[in-house]
Amino acid sequence: MTVRKYDPAAGTWDLPGGFLNPQEEAEAGLRREVREELGFDPGRLTYVCSMPNDYPYQGVRYPTVDLLFRASLDARPQLTLDDEIAAALWVQSRDLDPSRFGLASIRRVVEKVM
Repeated sequence: MTVRKYDPAAGTWDLPGGFLNPQEEAEAGLRREVREELGFDPGRLTYVCSMPNDYPYQGVRYPTVDLLFRASLDARPQLTLDDEIAAALWVQSRDLDPSRFGLASIRRVVEKVM
């Protein structure tokens, strides 16, 4: 998990990720975002599900779709946090608490896959 440093939902749990660039495949975008935010390549990715979202930014709500992937890691990587990440946490799936996630769509995704 990451902890959001900035609004929306600063201080709450989040999943690593971000917005896709034009013409960028979802998996490539996720790899880029994880490298930017946490400093490592997430390895093999498996699509899990999607969730519609309204993302608030500077007073405007943007309709988006969140795509959830599961990463398979051979070992716990060394993390290098981007300046937009307040902290990174290793959390067992049994210890996931949806109420800790500040973005409603991420909360719903966590509830769906728990």
